Amino acid sequence: MKLNIEQKTTLWSEGGKFCLDLAKLIFGGIILASIMKKDIDK
Repeated sequence: MKLNIEQKTTLWSEGGKFCLDLAKLIFGGIILASIMKKDIDK
């Protein structure tokens, strides 16, 4: 598969966006898990 410069740039850009979205989901899950684990007395 032969890609030109524009296609490579787009591929790397979309891959970067995907990794950032994945990192946000992981950190959000960690924060939610820590909130759910906390014992809240009313």
